[in-house]
Amino acid sequence: MKRKMRCCKYIAVVFMIGLMLAGCGKKEISETEPFHIEEICSVSQLQEENGINQGAVLTWAGRNDNACIVLASYEEEDTEWLFYQVQEEGVSQTFSMEVSEDDEIKAFDIDSKGNYYLLENEYGEAERITSLVRIDSAKGETKEVSLDDRIGEYDTVQNLQLDQEDNIYLFFESGKISVFSADMEWQYDITEHEEEYILDVARCTDGAVIFVSARYKGDKEVLKIYQIDRDAKNSVEIMQLEEEQYVSDILINGTKQYDYYVRGQREISGGQIGKKHVTSILYWEKTDFVPDEIGKIYAVSDEKWFALEQTDTPSLVYMVKGQEKEEKERQVLRLACLDADSDLQKEVADFNKKNKDYEIEIVSYSDRENPGQGLMVDLAIGSDIDIVLIPGEAADQLIAKNLFADLYPFLDADPGLKREDFIENLLQAYEQNGKLYQTVSWLHLQCLVTKKSNLGKENEWNLDVFETLLETYPKAAVYTDASSTSILKQFLRTIAVDLVDWEQKSCSFDSDVFGRMMELANRYGIEDESVEAEDEIQALRDNRLLFSQTILTPTEVVLYDDALSGDYIVVASPFQEGMGANVYSSAPQFGIVAGSRNQDAAWQFVRRFFTKQYQDFSKDILLMGTSYVGVPVRKDCFDALLKRYTATEAYEVDGEWFDPYIAAIGNDSYDFEMKQPLTAEQETIFREIVANAEKREGIDSQIEEIVLEEAQSYFSGEKGLEGVIEIIQKRVTTYLNE
Repeated sequence: MKRKMRCCKYIAVVFMIGLMLAGCGKKEISETEPFHIEEICSVSQLQEENGINQGAVLTWAGRNDNACIVLASYEEEDTEWLFYQVQEEGVSQTFSMEVSEDDEIKAFDIDSKGNYYLLENEYGEAERITSLVRIDSAKGETKEVSLDDRIGEYDTVQNLQLDQEDNIYLFFESGKISVFSADMEWQYDITEHEEEYILDVARCTDGAVIFVSARYKGDKEVLKIYQIDRDAKNSVEIMQLEEEQYVSDILINGTKQYDYYVRGQREISGGQIGKKHVTSILYWEKTDFVPDEIGKIYAVSDEKWFALEQTDTPSLVYMVKGQEKEEKERQVLRLACLDADSDLQKEVADFNKKNKDYEIEIVSYSDRENPGQGLMVDLAIGSDIDIVLIPGEAADQLIAKNLFADLYPFLDADPGLKREDFIENLLQAYEQNGKLYQTVSWLHLQCLVTKKSNLGKENEWNLDVFETLLETYPKAAVYTDASSTSILKQFLRTIAVDLVDWEQKSCSFDSDVFGRMMELANRYGIEDESVEAEDEIQALRDNRLLFSQTILTPTEVVLYDDALSGDYIVVASPFQEGMGANVYSSAPQFGIVAGSRNQDAAWQFVRRFFTKQYQDFSKDILLMGTSYVGVPVRKDCFDALLKRYTATEAYEVDGEWFDPYIAAIGNDSYDFEMKQPLTAEQETIFREIVANAEKREGIDSQIEEIVLEEAQSYFSGEKGLEGVIEIIQKRVTTYLNE
């Protein structure tokens, strides 16, 4: 391996920063103390002070009261790994190592003397060489041991950890653990975890090495923490983790207070050897941290932990116990949700960092036996809640109880927003009696695509036209999954909002339209020989399939235009007349609680979901794909999105350059590549579909379950249609009145 070592200057960077924790296994709940982040320095600061044009943090590790990081420097011809030591007085670069561009660090640790250990892959033209490398940080000397003779043909080394005596433990993908002495001499292998997957490793307070191993029992994944017993040359089980505790970087090293810590999805917990439980230390949702933005954590002490905050501008940080000092006390707004996912935590953290007057506190109901019922009860009795992340399926039910304030007065009074900013019909799709009770940021266009030539009149679409088409092609499948149940389920989603009146606690499943829905689903349900999804395009061409169900984006407009040679048309549900599409939202929808005394303050958070900054994802569509985020409700964001599809060359927006969007869609039977931008005609078609989208779709899960359950007896021939409809009407009515 070609290497060149050189000692480097000291870089002074004053820093402070902090600590965090969450848990797994059996938990003891304790009063968790607050934590806050204090920045040491940004990664860009390190790059600037070393004249690095391109670089990123590759890895880092901690030992005793300090941490060390490895930063990669990518120049036109040279690649270097830069090693830094983080201590109270600052961050100092100790040396650099010249390497090949494709070389990678798989794992990194520090011994008790401050020497660095790398698990490294070096890639040549025809092979990969895996090595264990020790670097004397004082002398700048390296020692290297090849691991290739210890790696099986289909195996790799995934991780590395040193114990208190600097013995080295290598963890293989196969589950094998190889133990080396401090002098890098192989000692023995632990093979009892082969056929398992070792997820993470750490060092206990006493210096022993622990790891998390996963194996399957049937369909269930079982995660357990083990401690390596060096003398016995095996491992000892410490405890089993709870099923939902699968996260990256699960284990955190121990401190004086706890032997080790466990990082979970909702919390960090402390554990002690010999005990089968962990104690909750920190709840993510009660901090301004975003778990997905916090890299692997190293506990410097009980009250200060080191981490890499991986935001748009990554920084080295401490997570420190205690409340961050505020210049003035901020007003606390309480935001209730069924579960605080990482997206919500990110939005709240961003708001709390920027707003000097208000602070959001998340109130999660995920620990309740019935989260939805708990939220509804608290809202009904007037609990101290200001904002709600409204559960999508329960939105109509909650709104009908007059629990939320109309957002239009806030929108109209906001100097930075106005109704004219938004696509009117998309907002109206979510109105209730002319009022808007929830945020609307972007919407999916759920629609049906069929051959234009199969319709009698191009601009006429209703249930009669739909039935005529089915009768004309009796052997064709309606959808790719054409069972009676799936057809009814699709129909239900598009018309349930018209069949159920939550405010009046009434329903109309005994109506003619629902009867026709049931009869059509029964008549055209194909249990066997239904069209497979991968054959969809060819089946449409051959009239073996009448409709393609799709979430429409500009890419799909080009795809169907190409696949059907222009012979296509986009329609909504046959039970809702119109040539557009049904809409539904997967974006978070927030409401301001009608009984809140802090409505104007709550608007300061809620308004962010109506802003251009939040809704404009045009620059991200190459990464995200618009099918996942839909159509922005803001006009300017919608236009920005279409510009990505219609542009013929790269263009600049606010100093940032964007390339035209090119897509490729394919399967075994049809490959499609979007080789050129949307034509003017295709853009017009897409704009018209959006302009005609007026109906939202969705259904309460309990009502859907009732309908599909009772419909089976009709589809099987056990009961007649009228009798089944009567039962459905009674059951749903009872449910609405409960």
